[in-house]
Amino acid sequence: MQISMGTSVITGLPRYLWVLLMAAILAGCAGPALEAYSGRKPVLTPQTFFVGELSARGVVKDFSGEVIRTFDADISASWDSDGVGTLDEEFRFDDGEVQTRVSYGDDSIDVRMDDWMYLITPDTLINQTTMTKWGIEVGEIVLVISKR
Repeated sequence: MQISMGTSVITGLPRYLWVLLMAAILAGCAGPALEAYSGRKPVLTPQTFFVGELSARGVVKDFSGEVIRTFDADISASWDSDGVGTLDEEFRFDDGEVQTRVSYGDDSIDVRMDDWMYLITPDTLINQTTMTKWGIEVGEIVLVISKR
């Protein structure tokens, strides 16, 4: 009995080698592990940093990395007794648009947001957010948030 593994029309490689190659490529695209930052100081505790009045400045990038908008924002942050955080935000974009949003810790959205936050000083945080939809990167937001 003979079993055919098939061959990829594109490369001539057997299908299983093609799958292994793609898996290796995708694994190489993986970002750093959270544990890589475990010993860094200062330590970010969201319930401590995101309290009171904050200001933010940042950029919005498209899927290719091109900056498509800049913004500044005023943020009022708080936590309820159940530990759910609320951000009441007003964004002012360079094209004149103003957006007001209230974000809760338990919101669901149809775009995945992968946030990496780096506490630089007790009063300054850098936030890098990668946005994906259906597993495809569609944009990125990079901003600096400061306590007022």
